Amino acid sequence: MDITAKKLRGGESWLYDISFIRPILLIMLVSYHAFCYNSGAWNVPEGVTTNDVYKWVANGAYSFLLEGFIFISGYVFALQVFKKNKFNSVSQLVISKFKRLIIPSILFSVLYFYLFFANKGVAFPAMDIISGFAHMWYLPCLFWCFIGTYIIYKLNFKESIVALLLLLLIPLSIAPLPLQLSNAMYYMFFFWAGGYIWKHSEQIKGWITGRKILCAWITFVILVVVANLLIEHLATLPGEGDKALKAITLGSSKALKAALAISGIFAIYISALRYTANNSLKNWVVGIGDYGYSVYIVHQFILIYLYYNTSLPQVVGSTWLPWVGFLITATSSLLIAWALRKTRVGRALL
Repeated sequence: MDITAKKLRGGESWLYDISFIRPILLIMLVSYHAFCYNSGAWNVPEGVTTNDVYKWVANGAYSFLLEGFIFISGYVFALQVFKKNKFNSVSQLVISKFKRLIIPSILFSVLYFYLFFANKGVAFPAMDIISGFAHMWYLPCLFWCFIGTYIIYKLNFKESIVALLLLLLIPLSIAPLPLQLSNAMYYMFFFWAGGYIWKHSEQIKGWITGRKILCAWITFVILVVVANLLIEHLATLPGEGDKALKAITLGSSKALKAALAISGIFAIYISALRYTANNSLKNWVVGIGDYGYSVYIVHQFILIYLYYNTSLPQVVGSTWLPWVGFLITATSSLLIAWALRKTRVGRALL
């Protein structure tokens, strides 16, 4: 989710292309977690069977989901740095993002642990809490992306060199570094690329045609199938005892995942540019996008509760569970986020 775009609405600063993308990513977010037990990402709820069609729904929804959120965060961050002259020093940025990302990450990690794990006799995972427990891992990862990209901006490296180095970090992100630094190595390219695309958005806008948009989406759909099948195949290769082979297969999977995400982000971004150049967005579309950060935090609490702590899976059955889970979670996440942000504490945390 993008957490940098608050209070930018109005005048030239409002990014309608990003407002177009945000609600789509939110739908992908809730859809992925509603369906992901079919792909093995979550345990299968009791009394439910998996479905190969639903596995591909989950794979498609996940294809550029988090990379897309990181991309738009970097896109808006570049506007803030280069056009708004925000964040005059690394220390100012660190303090701001620590309050906005790390503190909520720790607080919601503690809440998630005590709601779903403490009663199971699991020891308090202090390091996991600091690093971001469950889906809160994303917040420390995003924190490092802000810091790393800001330093890159200030050092004023040549863009082609930066792009190459950050792309090389993607397969190297298999290294087991603490505090989500490994994940930051993977996502840093997408964050920086958001800023690069923002700088060149006018040139891109003039380059877009309907045929190029169609080709971009066809390429993406093909890669959804090819990349996921290759990743599944790589996971079956024998790597036990051969650390070099295991590193190559894991690094290759990361590279394939990144290539798929790049194609998806490219397709949705040029579609957004084309649409918003010729159409105005409804206020409710923009409004839903504003709740991206809040929905990200809230939605998994709801789905985990529904799937593993209620009789919903048995009541609705295997066919309808992900659809019902999606509808309940999407609606209630928005309502809870709206209600919490009416409070002082909620606004500070969400």
